[in-house]
Amino acid sequence: MSNKSLKEDIELLRAERSLDKQTMSDLQLQIFALSQHQQYSRRRSQRAFSVTPLPENVKPLELGLAWRAMFFIVAYSCQAYFLIYAATGERSYRMRGQSFIPISAGSMLMFLFASPRGGRWVEMRCLGGFSVWLATFQVAIAVGHLFTNPEGDRVIGFAFLSMLVWFDPVVVYLFGRMRKAVAELEDDELSSYLLDNLLFVGLPGFAPLLYLSMDTFNCLNAVDDGLTETDDHYDECSGILVPQFSISFFFLFLLVCNIIIAPLSDITLKAHAIMELKLGFRLTVVLALVSVSAIGNIYLFANMYEGRRSSFIFSTAMFCGLACCLAAILEMIHIVYFFTPEEKAEDDDETDLFEVTEESHHRRHLNNLQMGLRGGKSSIDNEGSGSLEYNIKNKNLMTSNISGGVGL
Repeated sequence: MSNKSLKEDIELLRAERSLDKQTMSDLQLQIFALSQHQQYSRRRSQRAFSVTPLPENVKPLELGLAWRAMFFIVAYSCQAYFLIYAATGERSYRMRGQSFIPISAGSMLMFLFASPRGGRWVEMRCLGGFSVWLATFQVAIAVGHLFTNPEGDRVIGFAFLSMLVWFDPVVVYLFGRMRKAVAELEDDELSSYLLDNLLFVGLPGFAPLLYLSMDTFNCLNAVDDGLTETDDHYDECSGILVPQFSISFFFLFLLVCNIIIAPLSDITLKAHAIMELKLGFRLTVVLALVSVSAIGNIYLFANMYEGRRSSFIFSTAMFCGLACCLAAILEMIHIVYFFTPEEKAEDDDETDLFEVTEESHHRRHLNNLQMGLRGGKSSIDNEGSGSLEYNIKNKNLMTSNISGGVGL
């Protein structure tokens, strides 16, 4: 609405109601300020980066081959370090591979969910690639500890071999079920999922993983160049590697939440439930595990140092990793066995959280001001943004819950 029409309304109201000059001046100032702020917000949004919405007749149901190939190559790149470690027993290659595992795992998840409707052959190929990816570094680490590394621990070697029996089948099965759940989304929802969750949310999630892994690589390179007191990579860099791996694993957990759990979960946080901290037993346990892991990783980040890691640092990192794994597995099991899409639709209808844009706040506020000038009474609807009431006769202006950059 233009300023010219607002001025005409004010002049008309001045003739209809005998408002004094002070009241009219205050109302004119408020309307002008809100109008200017609305125009500024519109100009700022036009200058911001935006993506053109997909046409109605174009609904891609999988990412392009180039994206999938890139995810696959990045996922398997770290396996080269483990294979070299298995062949030579050189511990520095295993440490480089360990620092790169979170990035590799994130890329493998992106590859796994990039084409959820590819058919039976594509499903077998994706899950087979995932299984081989898991088995490669497990067998390589086991071979290094059992045969090629003279300082290897045979207990660790047999533990990694046992993961082929009890860990890999469970993980592959759960992610396979998650992939099928994504494939069952409607075409519009699946296209939005690929664009928003995988590309716009998933790709930026790799930035902290890359940043943290560089610390370990820098330390290992310094040992190779003879810039440290000793030439033992583990004694010089494990104080960086262990906290870095734990923190990166926490960011990987957040990535799993964004691209897998959030689109499929029935978690609905309501305003009164948040205020009263009544979240249900399952959600309380999950949030407790995530919170403890976050606090532990903050401590690890504050204690990253060159040198050999302490036993307490190692125990804290293990506990944080197990907490994230347990939280993710609990939520995935709930999605697979105890949740249906119909329940999520009902929960979405019942939610009382409101989502009102900044521009709509100001537009409604502007409309209420105009209705108030006409002597009416207006209240914003049930979305919770607030209400406005004007009493021209008593010259009182009462406002509540007005968002935005303009103060009344």
